[in-house]
Amino acid sequence: KMQDAYAVEKNDVGTWALIGYKAPQTTSTAGVTTNFTYTETSTSAGTWNATNNVKLNDCTKGSKWTVVSEMANGSQSADVNHTADVSNDTDCGGLTPSFESLSVKTTTGG
Repeated sequence: KMQDAYAVEKNDVGTWALIGYKAPQTTSTAGVTTNFTYTETSTSAGTWNATNNVKLNDCTKGSKWTVVSEMANGSQSADVNHTADVSNDTDCGGLTPSFESLSVKTTTGG
């Protein structure tokens, strides 16, 4: 939602700082909890990653949850495409069964 609001205002996707997002226990562009490290890909605004620091059930340590937000049709509209993916380990999807449903095209009307 924060990324969508930013897209309406700026017709672009923004970094965590620009959209006002702070990961849990944030130190800068990363946040670290007991179970996860949250990072923003420095080369691409609109990319959010969570990597598990410990084994979670059958999900191995170091697996990654990613959401990439990008402007639809280049930057000609304020429509944003969000793509969510759980990679590295097929046993991780069961921990967050609705995570990949975050993959949507949001029409922001900008």
